[in-house]
Amino acid sequence: MTESATFIGIDAGRTKTALRLSNASGSRFVTVNGPGINVQHVGPAGAADVLIDLLREAAHVSTIEPPVFVSVGLAGGGRQTDIDAVRVSFDAQRSELPQSLQDVSLDLVDDGVIALQAALDDDSGLAVIVGTGSLVLGRRLTGEVVRAGGWGSLLGDEGSGYALGLAGLRAVARALDGGPKTALRRHLALEFGFGDRSSIIAAVYQEQWPLQLFAPFVVRAAGEGDAIAAAIVQRQVQKLVDQIAGLIARAPDAFTKRIAFIGGLLNEPAYADALRNALHEQLPEWDASRCAVPAVDGALELARRMGETA
Repeated sequence: MTESATFIGIDAGRTKTALRLSNASGSRFVTVNGPGINVQHVGPAGAADVLIDLLREAAHVSTIEPPVFVSVGLAGGGRQTDIDAVRVSFDAQRSELPQSLQDVSLDLVDDGVIALQAALDDDSGLAVIVGTGSLVLGRRLTGEVVRAGGWGSLLGDEGSGYALGLAGLRAVARALDGGPKTALRRHLALEFGFGDRSSIIAAVYQEQWPLQLFAPFVVRAAGEGDAIAAAIVQRQVQKLVDQIAGLIARAPDAFTKRIAFIGGLLNEPAYADALRNALHEQLPEWDASRCAVPAVDGALELARRMGETA
């Protein structure tokens, strides 16, 4: 690797995208944010569009020193066919990049890979990612990477922001139909203006309102003592812990007993406490803590490693 180079890590999550740029010496860092990418929703061309825009913005705000190495963690990028399709779309749009980025070396991986790198570096253990979706990744003592969850909102995403938001909206719907009362109805009306049946239906089915936006209010209502919200949080947390335990049970002695939590939902104290308590009860021998390193820095580290082997 030459003394001058640029390394770029991109965490392309479902809700938002973060780009982190560094020069060879690590003395200069730049961060750029953009819209979310889920390959399964926006398609390969849509994902490439966002990546191109992010890189152009990075070149606008920072000096790019070639060679340039970029590592991208893509939400919904768990299949090689999808990764390959995004690469083809990206290559077709390279001409839209500034000259300094025309020869960029690009590595595309599933977003869980960069989260695992951020959480564990090269060590063994588990990384539990809880944001809009959810995913459990493990690296065994042999170096083998295994996973559970990450099935998306229709098939899984236990304990995720989407799952909590959906359950909260269902509770509001039941309350409007004469079912158990819940403070979630008030939160939905005050925060988002959805106070009746017609506005909720229009938001969910016509406007495709992101259900995960309601998750923090479900968690906060649970912390305030709302029984319906508390039951939702506890049920979703337990589903996630069961998933963690199921991954471990495949080979109980294959991991260092360490769990790192990643994701925006952990910013909600009531959720973080519920998850830690449920995990300690079911897996008391495992050490669990919040990961202090953002996933985008995991992508940046992978970009540096690309440069080392170039």
